Amino acid sequence: MTDQATFAPERLKAFVDAVVAIAMTLLILPLLESVSEAADAGTDTGEFLVEHSGQRCCGSQSHGC
Repeated sequence: MTDQATFAPERLKAFVDAVVAIAMTLLILPLLESVSEAADAGTDTGEFLVEHSGQRCCGSQSHGC
């Protein structure tokens, strides 16, 4: 077995970890902006959640997001 074959799984895992981290960052950025705007407007947590209760992450009913 060569060194290249030995390190392939670790490299794949590192790549997948990086992709997931970037995706999570891109998903959270709009939330941070919305929360900041709500804070500037003086909206409390309950009001914010009621205003955004109709939003769904993907529209799928199967997993309850």
